[in-house]
Amino acid sequence: MVKTIKILTAAVMVPALAVFIVGFVPVSHPAVTREVLKAARQASGADSCAARSVKTALWKGMTVRGLYCSCPLVTGRLRVEAEALVLRGNVIKALIAYKRPNGLRAAAVVAFRQSRSAAFSHLCGVAGSGFNGAAVSSAVVVISENNRAPVLLRGLSMSVAFSKNGCSGSFSADSLWYADLPAASGLCGDFSTSGNLLTISKSKGTFCGGALECSGRADLLGRTFRESTLSIKGFDFDEWYRCHGTSAGRFSGGADFRLLLDSSAMALDSLHGRGTVTAARFGVSGFPVQRTLASATGYYALDTLRFTKMAIIFTIKPGGVITTEASGHNDSLSVKTSGWFSTKGAVDQKVEFVVFKKAVGGLPRFAQETLEETTDGGRVLRVRIFGAIENLKFTIDSKVILQKAVQNLFNDARNNLQLWLK
Repeated sequence: MVKTIKILTAAVMVPALAVFIVGFVPVSHPAVTREVLKAARQASGADSCAARSVKTALWKGMTVRGLYCSCPLVTGRLRVEAEALVLRGNVIKALIAYKRPNGLRAAAVVAFRQSRSAAFSHLCGVAGSGFNGAAVSSAVVVISENNRAPVLLRGLSMSVAFSKNGCSGSFSADSLWYADLPAASGLCGDFSTSGNLLTISKSKGTFCGGALECSGRADLLGRTFRESTLSIKGFDFDEWYRCHGTSAGRFSGGADFRLLLDSSAMALDSLHGRGTVTAARFGVSGFPVQRTLASATGYYALDTLRFTKMAIIFTIKPGGVITTEASGHNDSLSVKTSGWFSTKGAVDQKVEFVVFKKAVGGLPRFAQETLEETTDGGRVLRVRIFGAIENLKFTIDSKVILQKAVQNLFNDARNNLQLWLK
């Protein structure tokens, strides 16, 4: 009798122990790896998906190592490589959610045929019915658009918690690159979703020596940005020039930057908002238009301009047009500009230089005699700079100069006549 009980106990305990081991101890099998990658392709719309290994514990979740996915975008491609993807939760529940009629597979079909962003909240909700969270470590994300420079995010790590309404979590990244040039580093922040609305908050990083902060919201279904803010304190023009500068000219100094972005479509030419730039010890030197202007007026200080302070107010308008109002000064002159430039490379700016009285002696005689005089004895030079940014042109306020030149000529002729009549 005792022996029979032992046999029955063993018959019950051994399968239970086996289920326990299979449920909590991660195991790996090629068949499981194939099914997981197949589900990943369907869920993401990827046309290429691979992994070095997939380990599954039915009651705890799964770990995918060496993950690679590549999927088409509307006008480009998205590629993701991650050292590890960990999904925490019940694999059996996730499998049931995936298989049911309105589950993950159906959401994937919507995402692939219509828009991935349209199915985003559905995907998060379905994932949350089986998994309670996920983590990504050491990922590289590349977004390449046709005829546009690629965006590269390196060292991305994320921690995500799923819910029925969406997800929330935090992220960090080593660096953000654009067109093979460093754009930002040390990025981190929080995010959350509610339906198709993505919210980014407490996002920080470093951009060209400055402290970067941003927050905002985006409607993934409507493909629009909601009200968002971006600020950079201590932006270093010298560091920017070392990374992005060309031989055409140079900016130097430091600045604080703030941008308020209004609701607008997710396209560069559709953005609209407003912002300010406050610069200290700001310098502009060596640009071809400066050299030409300095040579034409004989005032060679224009070739290297340094300002104690410079303030810029700008407005971003749909169509990629940015209007600006700027002013700055140093010990010898002040400058005011107004106009616009476009993301397509066109510029049209009106510039007014006021040379202070104490610096008028540095002007050539012709400029001293022909430029408009201020009430305190200074001189005013008005210039319009326009054209394509790679081939800028300028015109001087010739009407004022011509009037002064004619007046001077008349005065000289009158004085000579008076001398002759004596």
